[in-house]
Amino acid sequence: MASLSVLVIEDHAFQRAVTVAALKKAGVCEVLETRDGASALTLLREAGGVDIVICDLRMPEMDGLVFLRHAAESGLINSLILSCEVDASLRNAVVSIIDAFGLNLLGDLSHPFSFEQLEALLGRFDNAGPVVDDLSNAIPLTVDEVIKGLHVGQFKAFYQPKVSLKTGEVKGAEVLARWQHPIHGLISAQQFLPLIEDNDLLDELFWVIIKQGLSLQQSLQANNRHIELSFNLPAQQLGSSYLVDQIKDLVCACQLPLNGLIFEISDLGSSEVPDRGLENLIRLRLMGCGLAMEGFRVGYSSLLNLFEIPFSQVKLDTSFLLSRRRHSSNMSMISSAVALARSLNISLVAGGVETLQQQELLFEMGCDLVQGYLYGKPMPAEQLVINNWSLVSVKGLGFNKYI
Repeated sequence: MASLSVLVIEDHAFQRAVTVAALKKAGVCEVLETRDGASALTLLREAGGVDIVICDLRMPEMDGLVFLRHAAESGLINSLILSCEVDASLRNAVVSIIDAFGLNLLGDLSHPFSFEQLEALLGRFDNAGPVVDDLSNAIPLTVDEVIKGLHVGQFKAFYQPKVSLKTGEVKGAEVLARWQHPIHGLISAQQFLPLIEDNDLLDELFWVIIKQGLSLQQSLQANNRHIELSFNLPAQQLGSSYLVDQIKDLVCACQLPLNGLIFEISDLGSSEVPDRGLENLIRLRLMGCGLAMEGFRVGYSSLLNLFEIPFSQVKLDTSFLLSRRRHSSNMSMISSAVALARSLNISLVAGGVETLQQQELLFEMGCDLVQGYLYGKPMPAEQLVINNWSLVSVKGLGFNKYI
């Protein structure tokens, strides 16, 4: 993190000093600080910009949103960490306008904050360093490059662990696509997926990634190791007439068990799943594959989908809900999701876990499976194998107290 530059805007002198000290402890060498938006703009111009700004929205004289608009228009900041307390509805509106400014929101820093929480937020930027993630800095990509990349093996499967809070054991991993571009380096899906979707290449990308995942499972099985892999399956692919048969043929050719695969379904919304799609989902479950509802919400459309589709797992993004522990409504949403999953006899994965405090809170609410930067960022197959993720080896996670 030594190469990061961070500007702290905080009108409370003690809180500003604590934040600056924590940043330096985290290894950030270039730290700027000031008390208000106007002086922050002056500092930014003098420094030629910074990587990350940590600021409150309720600043004296020039409020946070006005400052962010000016800073974003001048191209002086890349990413943002909010250090303010706002309720959920206001926070959602704030996120939308920050998005419109073209800024990369790394997350929220609570008051008081923990060092682990700050490190996790900085790690989001650090993780994106070699990966082109920020759409405000979008690189020019062409469909011809995508097609060539798919054909010559430039698209790679990356793996993010799913961990059991009861044992510390890695129960599986989500498989994510990355593009190892010969000129631009490692590119995240956020950058290339729109181009793939617009040119009907989702199907080709899916088969490239699933074949790599099955190859990893074969290698692990040869060493008497097993890991359940989750693949993203966009709703628009569900109507394929050959989807299920091809999955079955691939898995059987690799001599792997079909129950080692989970397919995460997203973008269902409230629309009705076509008959062919529902047939494919039922066939996948009958074969032994798992089905996970991506982006689960405790609402009517999600409940309707749970009733109509044979899901075996739901995924709940808890990153925002956990960022405001004192809001009882957020905690109730997580508890309700956990209780619903348990009553339906399906598993729940709590995603977006970044701190030990969040881990503790999820355990108290009855969550078992968790996923997030606390346990590992998406990594290539070689790193997953080298790290020997049969049990979580991250120091200080304290799984023994849950057993």
